[in-house]
Amino acid sequence: MALFTSFKTAIAVALIGISSIAHAGHDTETDQNGVILAGHDVIGCFTEGKPVLGSAKFTAVYNDAIYRFASAENRDLLNINLDVDKAWTENIPKHILEANSEWHVVEEVDANKL
Repeated sequence: MALFTSFKTAIAVALIGISSIAHAGHDTETDQNGVILAGHDVIGCFTEGKPVLGSAKFTAVYNDAIYRFASAENRDLLNINLDVDKAWTENIPKHILEANSEWHVVEEVDANKL
């Protein structure tokens, strides 16, 4: 049970870390081949608790940078988070309209009458 809880915590931390990557600017430190983080697995750093070198077999591209991963599972965790972020960003106008339709009309009241 403790191992499962630790794993869930590691995944949550990894997703938060990835979210910060997703919202980072487009300026990235890549090598001459476009690989970022010196080829280290951004998910593996959280799940293993130490830097983990990724493999050229498991990659994802984001903001023109190539991310490498130690496994397909780690790569898929990044892709899931980026898909959610992309879907949310593309639908912001829709979400704003939905939120606005939920607001109740606010009645103005003179402060002296409160």
